[in-house]
Amino acid sequence: MQVPRRKVFARIQISPIKNFTRCVKYVYICSVLSTEQMIMLLTLKIKDLALIESADISLSSGLIALTGETGSGKSLVLESVRLILGSRANKSLVRKGASCCDVQALFDITDTPHVRSTLDELDIPYEADLIVRRVVSQTGRSRAYLNGVLCPLAVLNRVVSQLVDVLTQHGFYQLLKSEHHSALIDAVGQHESDAIAVRDSYADIRRIEGEIHELETRSQAMADREDYIRFQIREIEDAELHDPTEIESLEAECATLRNLQRLLEYSHGAGTQLYHGEDAIIDRVKALLYDSERTVQFDKSLSALVDQLYGAVSALEDVATSLSEYQQRLPDDHSRLDWVENRLNQLCRLRRKYGGSLDEVIERYTGLKTELLGLTDVDGQLERLRIQRLDLVATLEPMALRLSEHRMQTCQVFLASVVDQMRLLGMDDAEMDVERRPVKNGISSSLGSIGPNGLYALRFLLKTNKGYDAQPIESIASGGELSRVMLSIKRVMASQDTVSTYLFDEVDAGVGGETGETIADMLHDIAEQRQVICVTHLAQVASRAETHLRISKTSVHAQTRTCLEMLNSRTRIAEIARMIGGRADKSHTRLCAEEMLRASAQAA
Repeated sequence: MQVPRRKVFARIQISPIKNFTRCVKYVYICSVLSTEQMIMLLTLKIKDLALIESADISLSSGLIALTGETGSGKSLVLESVRLILGSRANKSLVRKGASCCDVQALFDITDTPHVRSTLDELDIPYEADLIVRRVVSQTGRSRAYLNGVLCPLAVLNRVVSQLVDVLTQHGFYQLLKSEHHSALIDAVGQHESDAIAVRDSYADIRRIEGEIHELETRSQAMADREDYIRFQIREIEDAELHDPTEIESLEAECATLRNLQRLLEYSHGAGTQLYHGEDAIIDRVKALLYDSERTVQFDKSLSALVDQLYGAVSALEDVATSLSEYQQRLPDDHSRLDWVENRLNQLCRLRRKYGGSLDEVIERYTGLKTELLGLTDVDGQLERLRIQRLDLVATLEPMALRLSEHRMQTCQVFLASVVDQMRLLGMDDAEMDVERRPVKNGISSSLGSIGPNGLYALRFLLKTNKGYDAQPIESIASGGELSRVMLSIKRVMASQDTVSTYLFDEVDAGVGGETGETIADMLHDIAEQRQVICVTHLAQVASRAETHLRISKTSVHAQTRTCLEMLNSRTRIAEIARMIGGRADKSHTRLCAEEMLRASAQAA
């Protein structure tokens, strides 16, 4: 859809939401926008939100005024935009009798390459528009969509917050808190990249310091651990492990040594019976062999028996030889048993302590040696980390100094411009300054303490009356002063702000008269570069609007409904007359309303 770059009039339709399917996502952020008016928020559709049954609002460029009696439901329009921005939802938002509430917004993103790039990143299809939708059920659960694609609220907020900025007095108080001042100056002066670099460098240094602290804290425990590991290594080394099967060999030897006497007796007795005795077995078999050889001549069939006897004699002689050798191998040193038992106890103790086998003990020994190398390198690690920290601090210092200088240069120009705008709003004695507060508990450096936001924390100071000292701007108590300060800031930032649509919620509260005229002019000026939607009680503001919407309550079938109406020239006079004097039918208030509209038309 090609969106016209000209002023168009708003129209209101009270109709159900239909076929809201085309869609796209994100906005191009331009540091200096054209003064040609652009329509960013094209359509806002609301269905079954609290007292609103159905509303279809087509919005124009320029200044759009939303007016109505107190309690008429102007806050519901604001709530619908907040839902589109991803705010938390609850079931009380759903109109009584409805199953859910449905809010949809159509944005033009024709000239927004940054938005298109983000849509590509998020894999969301698009053409020329972005359709944002939020559905809240009776249970309070909600769903969010970008161009029909279901998405988390965080993604919804990431997109829409760059398209729409809702500005309330509460929001102003948040923005005026000193912790936001440095970021505001960075945005105005385009120092964000420098600020991010400082913040990242600070985080790197803190990470290194954490590692140093952890190593130092663990140093004593590590020293104790080192002593214990060295003891274990010595214990294993003293055992001189070479053969993983040594335990099995020693167990066999131990069994032999423990039964040595019996074995000696057995081998001696067996030898005697077999060979050495008077009636030795081998002698008797030889005698039988001799008789058999003499007898075989009478019966040749006995030759086989003779051969068998020869074999028996040979086998018995082999047995006798083996017994003799076995007997010679048996130790005659009874002290060997003590050594074997001690060695077995040593190896079995190591096996129980370090593993189920000697292989595992040897593997454990290798692991202990590796761990010891790591522990003995702690001092080296600490030294390397300390050198790394010094290098990072040396890099951070000029970055932080440069950022501080750039911020102060931006502050001088920015605050002077804001003061000029404040004086236009009737704050003739206003003066602003900036206080540089040293960072506490930051990173020590030759320049002083450096925090995540640099060398100093900025805080704006404001003086509104002569004879008084400047005070922190966040201490402003007057709603009127607060509104004028924030309008002044927004007026100065209008050409550099990243948002294309502002929604001001009663920022003109607490002011009137000539100051009200100036606020109206200022809002109109901002609307030359931004689409401005303003919820207002101020007739001066409403009269300067290109589009005027009235919000009112009515009763339909014994149920209260909130209605939105786009005013024509006649109904607009009546509404502004009501805002001036409370009664739209009084002739003098109508004359005043007509004069205000006439003057606004001439000024435009």
